[in-house]
Amino acid sequence: MQKAQAKLRTDGYDPALVQGLDAPLSPPKPEQPAIPIPPPDTSAEDVKKWWDSLSQQQKDQLITQHPPELGNLNGIDAAVRDMVNQAVMNDDLNRVLDVAKGHGVSPEEVVRSPALYGLSATDITRYQNAVRTRDGLKYDRGPDPKNPRPVMLWAYDPLAFKGQGKAAIAIGNPDWARNTAVIVPGTGSSVAQGWLVGHDDAINLYDQSLAADPDHRYTSVMAWMGYDAPDGFTDIRVSQPWLARQGGDLLAGDVNALAVTHNGLAPEHITVIGHSYGATTVADAFAHSGMRANDAVLLGCPGTDLAHSAADFHLGGGHVYVGSASSDPISWIGNSDGVPREMLKDYLREHHIPVPAAAGLGFDPAGSGFGSIRFHAEVPGHGSLNEHDHSHYYVRGSEALRSITDVASGHPDRLATDGMLAEGRRQPHIGPLRIPGIPAFIDPEANRPPDTIHDDHAYRTDESPR
Repeated sequence: MQKAQAKLRTDGYDPALVQGLDAPLSPPKPEQPAIPIPPPDTSAEDVKKWWDSLSQQQKDQLITQHPPELGNLNGIDAAVRDMVNQAVMNDDLNRVLDVAKGHGVSPEEVVRSPALYGLSATDITRYQNAVRTRDGLKYDRGPDPKNPRPVMLWAYDPLAFKGQGKAAIAIGNPDWARNTAVIVPGTGSSVAQGWLVGHDDAINLYDQSLAADPDHRYTSVMAWMGYDAPDGFTDIRVSQPWLARQGGDLLAGDVNALAVTHNGLAPEHITVIGHSYGATTVADAFAHSGMRANDAVLLGCPGTDLAHSAADFHLGGGHVYVGSASSDPISWIGNSDGVPREMLKDYLREHHIPVPAAAGLGFDPAGSGFGSIRFHAEVPGHGSLNEHDHSHYYVRGSEALRSITDVASGHPDRLATDGMLAEGRRQPHIGPLRIPGIPAFIDPEANRPPDTIHDDHAYRTDESPR
């Protein structure tokens, strides 16, 4: 008995039973002191000063801990944001995947009955938007693992906008890019609705920008899903400017932060591109929220709300560029009135697009008096109004994408040399005089011969991502 007792440790445990489990005897490791993070409304300039003041050990600690708010903090380097946001995204994925694996069921079963597995509805929302974001990164990265596009998760908040989610995927590092383009989508777009997956807008613009300017490889195109867009044409908010104004505030904050973290080794050229309701959001970001960028591009714009002319964008030496296909019905809603607007609404309703009675979000930037530069954006076979033509602007080879590429890659002069400039829409005249109070509903683009419109304007490329 004494021999057996001699084998026991002084704490009474048998060494054979607690081998490798010396925690009861080992003093607990001191926890690393928490590093306070600036609140989300801190200016990007102050955030950068805070981040630069930290030691490398403190930065590494925060990156390892990856608090969700850090990855969405303007003023933090894009590479750090990407690491933190992808770590948070993986946590959101693994929270469900690990439970499913532990119970021997599929993730879909856990999603259907989260409470049975100790999870909440919030856990499921985080998981579902994490899946869509992960798939968006994979989609933009491309199918060739040996030659992927360089994607970054610049922003990520799966619970934003009541579960619609927020995310921004950048192809190319905006902190090192000479040319950065920010793409803002419109009605019916959200993380939850899958906008990040299956849309080639950012991919096509990135690939074409590299082909258009092969001497400057540092290009970034950001797909920005950072505001609460109307859910669809049945959403009454599509006829109201409030989401555009709120989104404009958010967009301005994110875009203005790009200059704060840019390395400054070369002049940075920033283009902000809005499509549909996103074009109204871009206009409000410039006119109301103080967004600073070099150029604006508005595509299929239903109205510019608080911007009454190009001067309200306050671009300095830059310009407002407009792509509005004559056959795109949404692009005609802005600043129309009376019979033209009612005829347009009747057309849209006949084609199962239930436009609200108050549709119309301000001035049409394609009008000749707006002060914008309009480029060709017609669709092959154009004729009467066609709602499908509202989604043609980013098609590879299209007139619109060629023109967007020239602006975003810093070569707007090519619009003239390549014959891509278009006349603005204009009011009817009596002799040399315009008829007061009548909207600009005469579109010279509608009279272009169909055989002059082709989707063969792509810059030559090997079609493989770089």
